[in-house]
Amino acid sequence: MAATDGTRLAVASSMAEGKAEGDKGVIIPIKAAAQLKNMLPRSDQIRISLYDSRIAFDGGDTILVSRLIDGEYPDYTKVIPEESGIKLTIDTQRLLSVAKRVATMANPKLPGVKMEAIGNVLKLSSSTLEYGEAYEEMQIKKEGDDVEVALNVRYMMDALRVIQTEETTMEIEAPLKPVLMKPACGNGYLYVLMPMKL
Repeated sequence: MAATDGTRLAVASSMAEGKAEGDKGVIIPIKAAAQLKNMLPRSDQIRISLYDSRIAFDGGDTILVSRLIDGEYPDYTKVIPEESGIKLTIDTQRLLSVAKRVATMANPKLPGVKMEAIGNVLKLSSSTLEYGEAYEEMQIKKEGDDVEVALNVRYMMDALRVIQTEETTMEIEAPLKPVLMKPACGNGYLYVLMPMKL
């Protein structure tokens, strides 16, 4: 499954029992996706059935049926960075807690946070005239050159909240190129975030 709003992209995949008849991609409305999210904690398994213009999710005690959106979904694979020269490995929960604290001083309308990876130290900072400044450092593992990038801290925290592994990797090609976030071990989820200019 993939979802994007133009500035970020999330892709999740999972093994499924049974076999689909042919390859078919569909677009489901955002309201149906939100309802599906509410169904998931209550169901161990979800059975997905596709019809001509509808999709059904059967969670056992709950069934969600939604109309499909006509059209082709954009080829999102083109925005997923293939290769990066810089890879940061970071404690997921620590980065989330640091980001929450630094975000308190970011502009609420455009909450940018500057991240600088120098050696094995990641520095996060934000500042606004109205609220002041926030700065915090944490230890990381870094492969590649030192780098500085600015990201929307809300979007970054959204990704960190769903990464279930102890460590997260951030792959950065250049300061103004898309940043790839994913669990440090295992596949199944990736998140692409467009950087900001601060």
